[in-house]
Amino acid sequence: MKRLSLLLLLLLLSACQVTVVRVSVNPANPVVGPGETVRLSASINLDQAVNFSWSASQGSLSRTTGTVVDYTAPTNPGTYTVTVTADTPSRNGTAQIIVADAVVAGTNPSVAVRENESLGIVERNVYKVTVPTGLTQPLIYFELQTSDTIELALYDSSRNLIAKSNSATGFSDGSFASLGLSKQALDTQAIDTNVICRGPCVIIRNEPGTYYLSVDSDFISTYNLFIFGDKYQDNAEPDDATCSSLALKTAAIAINIAGAIETLDDLDCIPLNDATKAVVRSVSSTTVKLKAQIFLNDTLLDTQTFGPGVDTYTFNFTSPATGMLIISGDDEAAPAGNSKYEVSVN
Repeated sequence: MKRLSLLLLLLLLSACQVTVVRVSVNPANPVVGPGETVRLSASINLDQAVNFSWSASQGSLSRTTGTVVDYTAPTNPGTYTVTVTADTPSRNGTAQIIVADAVVAGTNPSVAVRENESLGIVERNVYKVTVPTGLTQPLIYFELQTSDTIELALYDSSRNLIAKSNSATGFSDGSFASLGLSKQALDTQAIDTNVICRGPCVIIRNEPGTYYLSVDSDFISTYNLFIFGDKYQDNAEPDDATCSSLALKTAAIAINIAGAIETLDDLDCIPLNDATKAVVRSVSSTTVKLKAQIFLNDTLLDTQTFGPGVDTYTFNFTSPATGMLIISGDDEAAPAGNSKYEVSVN
């Protein structure tokens, strides 16, 4: 009898369930540049035909009825609301359109592209950044000058996260965990080991195109925004051309050099020529975890992470060896002044 009563109760509760009708807009929070157009679609969680009508706080719509509309943003940066309404039953859905502030990367690290920018509590500013083809410096800095607690995040043109930073000493993103250390993937890297950012910053290799930059804070904050090209200046950095193309010497050679890991994709390559011992030291200002890998005949012999701060990786060869020592960041990087290492090989 008790089981029957419980079953009847469950059936009654199931019959009394009320579907909460919702109207949704996809995408719900798109980011666009000034004057750009984004396509929006409406849906409702009911299995019945409904009619939709649209309105916008600012900007323009390609039509005011239908399931799909094209919204063209205003030229002023900010956040704008597009509302869609279903007729039967009468329900509303909204999309918050973020119109990014359009800026262009320059060449002068002393000239801010935006000055005295402000953020309220739990607010975000978004910038659409153009890196022009005429900008020839090999590095691009995205940097905030501020003493406030702010997070800066850099995205590619498809809004995929590249890296994020909340301090002047380092930046990272977990998606770089799969960064390959293939010898064929090495690129040239040489940086000024004295560079320190003025606040949260991300540094990437110069690839002209479009990027998006978001600045977030949980508190009232102010900052100056710098976006500029810069050049490598560390003449002591090893030649990081593709390792397989290096003509390795057969005679023993002693190496004492200094380098740094300034970009997340930086792989520094040091030739080992009849080496008996390799030592890599991170220095006191190093704020990132470094990774060392030793290759002999294209085969990985040893790998270890070390740092941050003063830390040392040492490898003793059982017999004089010829190969490569590859140094990278362990999913982290920092301005050169905060990611320096020293290498000695004998």
